[in-house]
Amino acid sequence: ILTNIEQRLLHDGAALDHSLFSEALLYAYDVLDTYYFPIFIADAVSRNVTRDHCVLRVFIAFLLLWFGFALPLALILLDHEPKAERIWSILPQLLGWWNMAVGFGGCDPLLAVMRKYQSPTMKDVSMNPTAKKERPKWTLRGKLDDWHRAWFSTRVSVDMTATRMVRARSIRWFIGALVMTGISTAILCAVPGTRIYRN
Repeated sequence: ILTNIEQRLLHDGAALDHSLFSEALLYAYDVLDTYYFPIFIADAVSRNVTRDHCVLRVFIAFLLLWFGFALPLALILLDHEPKAERIWSILPQLLGWWNMAVGFGGCDPLLAVMRKYQSPTMKDVSMNPTAKKERPKWTLRGKLDDWHRAWFSTRVSVDMTATRMVRARSIRWFIGALVMTGISTAILCAVPGTRIYRN
């Protein structure tokens, strides 16, 4: 396409014709229509949280699941009685599996019930064209602001079809989190205690 445009400019006396770039415009439209637009639509109807938020949720999930597995395993290895006290591991495990489901699925059931979507965070851009383009200095405060915007910037959904699809998907992920919580808690509560160290 580019070679065709260059040759037409050279041979036709460099006169700008409206049809000169029509082939390039059609090509750009075809690429946007066939590749990027379906990705955009699929992303809009399958998730209601941003990717930064998903990363944060997976990190929180790992911390909660670590605690949710460490507590009953410590009680098992100490042969602590009664075994019913291991059931308290269900709270960090439920929160951990729920955050893991949100992190990997991209759908938060609480946001879906409220018909809210997280908006992508906007970077601060200087409007002064003469300002030097410097790489911003990394600061803890700046990172915390980015994570705060990733967590709390939401907008209300206007498309009920996409909202229903996200709500159904988030409910499926939440049911999976409940199943994983039930299985892991049942296993950890059923294992007999074994003291690994005796005086």
